[in-house]
Amino acid sequence: MGRKTHPSGGFYVGKTSIMKKNIKLVLLILSLTVVIFLIYLIMPKNKQSCKIVSGDVHIYEEQCLKTGYVPKNLVILPDRFNWLNVVQEVDERIEKPLEKMILDAEKDGMCLVVSSGYRSAEYQGKLVSTSDISDFVAPVNGSEHQTGLAVDLQACPMKGGKRDDIVQRLELAKPFKELPEYQWLVENAGKYGFEQSFKSDNSNITGYPEEDWHWKYIIK
Repeated sequence: MGRKTHPSGGFYVGKTSIMKKNIKLVLLILSLTVVIFLIYLIMPKNKQSCKIVSGDVHIYEEQCLKTGYVPKNLVILPDRFNWLNVVQEVDERIEKPLEKMILDAEKDGMCLVVSSGYRSAEYQGKLVSTSDISDFVAPVNGSEHQTGLAVDLQACPMKGGKRDDIVQRLELAKPFKELPEYQWLVENAGKYGFEQSFKSDNSNITGYPEEDWHWKYIIK
């Protein structure tokens, strides 16, 4: 028997061939798209969209430390300087100025302790993940605490001119800004190299609300 042909003859064969080529082209494009996407996923990317600054200065909103930043030398503060004797670390460059400031304040009848010192990026991340939406918590690599040069200070009770945690001091229920220790810091902290980072009159620059307890040592 003779070979049967399609009524459209060569046109049908040509159309089928073109369709097969188009399918192969589509499959090739899809394969390349998948490969490019996978390469994008595994390639290292700089996820920091903030402006990288030195840890020696203030860190404001949309500024940050370089990823992986860790102070070179951290030291543990003696118990006298820690809130409720909770272990606190700081950059060794501020250990002596900080201790001297607190002891000099004590001579003036002021009782100060560190409630928060150095925070690692991992610890800061936990704070961010567990914070309430109304809290103002700096992002990872965006906290001055990660430099080891910033501390949160609070007042403490005294007896006989020395810190004494057993003694009651009812005024500690007030905001830190209303206590004499805060006013002492405003007048004297600069002598020891410390500055209040976030104030009511610079919030438009810092991007953060006032934190009367937060003080940073500035390396000049």
